[in-house]
Amino acid sequence: METILNINYGSGNLDIQNPLFGYKATVRTALKISQRADGGYSIYDPGAVYDTYFCECTLLLPVAIAKSFIDVVRNISKGRGQALTLTAGRGFFPFGAVRGDSLAFTVKIIEAKQVASLGHPGDLIPVELKFVNIGSFPYYSAPAMVEEGSLAIGTITGLRFPMNPPELLAEYGFDTKVTNGNNAYIIDQTATMDNWKISLPLVLNQGNVAHLQYYLINTVRANPIVITIPSNSFLFGVENDLASLSCHWIDGSLEMTHETFNRWKVDLTFHSETAEVVI
Repeated sequence: METILNINYGSGNLDIQNPLFGYKATVRTALKISQRADGGYSIYDPGAVYDTYFCECTLLLPVAIAKSFIDVVRNISKGRGQALTLTAGRGFFPFGAVRGDSLAFTVKIIEAKQVASLGHPGDLIPVELKFVNIGSFPYYSAPAMVEEGSLAIGTITGLRFPMNPPELLAEYGFDTKVTNGNNAYIIDQTATMDNWKISLPLVLNQGNVAHLQYYLINTVRANPIVITIPSNSFLFGVENDLASLSCHWIDGSLEMTHETFNRWKVDLTFHSETAEVVI
């Protein structure tokens, strides 16, 4: 990224280049998710007002700018434990695509690590940074969605089916104990205890990830969601050869990695069972 990120620390400000691609925006939701003895999940939601937004990124700074930035990080009258105003450069979405770029956010630095210099001739200093949003979000209008496939997560349609195979964990409600006498004893909780968990490694464009972020954080949360899948994909096992299946999102946190200009990586985990419990 070549555009400029501005950090205002009250008594001054510092311009630096945008972080490298590969930075991660995370929404740590307030959802309380617990797995029950039967393998299913119970979810309690105190509300989105208690969600927390983080950004983890790597800065690549010339020596002079690196010195100025580390001074901001270490100086208690500047950025050490203090609120900063961070104005994101164009193309940098520190808190996810739906929260926008080129906007001012109130943040606190919670972790800064200086790693080995890249040396001559560039003399560039990598700095790993993690900060948290502590203010309200400015208004941002996300771009329209672009249809890329036939996968739908709730009302978010036109998503690309994962390029890497989704991971499926199917658990059936019976347990078998084998004795030394070559006998097998089965405790069967019946098929009502069968449940399925999948991990979807999604690759999304900016518009699609923005709308998916808003939908999961503001609409879905602890509520059931219907996933619609392409034919013959067997997302929830061959026994569930259905066009759609009701499930719950059980990650607790939404992690979005901005890999390059118009490509985001998001891993989502969903769980489906015969009798789900939401409290």
